[in-house]
Amino acid sequence: MITTKKFLSGLAVAGLVAGTGAAVGTPVGLSAATADWLLAAEQVLLIGTDGTNLSKILEYAYNEDSGFKTAMDWGITGAATEVNHTTISGPSWSTILTGVWDDKHGVINNVFESAPYNSWPTVFNLIEYYKPEIQTTVIADWDYINQMSAAGGYPADNNLYVPFQNNWADTDAEVTSQTIAQILATTTNPNIDNFIFSYQVQADEAGHAYGGGSAEYAQAVINVGGNIQQILDAVAYARAETGDDWSIIITT
Repeated sequence: MITTKKFLSGLAVAGLVAGTGAAVGTPVGLSAATADWLLAAEQVLLIGTDGTNLSKILEYAYNEDSGFKTAMDWGITGAATEVNHTTISGPSWSTILTGVWDDKHGVINNVFESAPYNSWPTVFNLIEYYKPEIQTTVIADWDYINQMSAAGGYPADNNLYVPFQNNWADTDAEVTSQTIAQILATTTNPNIDNFIFSYQVQADEAGHAYGGGSAEYAQAVINVGGNIQQILDAVAYARAETGDDWSIIITT
């Protein structure tokens, strides 16, 4: 069974983690319902695509070749409904991975500091503390994500940083390739549960460099849709090989 949940808001994964706060260095617990949902799945794949606008997906990347459309057809799509959150990458991805608002975790910009993740652990910290037998992996081409995944005392098992390669499309393509490799690796270890976070940055970079109405931004969104389709195809193959359950979440 493949369960796909498609959320296109900056706070999509907050519901995964019930962040209630704790002293520095003390793990924050999951609610019982959240723990049952998250940790019962054999394989969980979180795909992050930074700076991606739903209206541009529908305009440029809602077609049969796009993983965006495949995910929407499989699951649930939700546009942004929250206001007053700081829409900067550092605060937003901190909220996505910790489950608490920026007024709690205190991240205000893209300058990494480890302290917030001691008080407000990431999903990696929580899984590693409560279910260390689950393999946790992050593949990202923005080092802030990798730094966050290494923070908090219980870091991700596999922290794969993809440096810039020629251009951001090529860099995201390498993220895609490494993500697929991690997915296919589940076919040789069918008894190991995994939580995989795959992060792609080209849409955000194109938006900053050229603007959200530019041809470059549109092409970046199309590229990411193609990358996601490759990833979803790999999941379908792995599932056919092992019969594992997969839950897939896509967010920005």
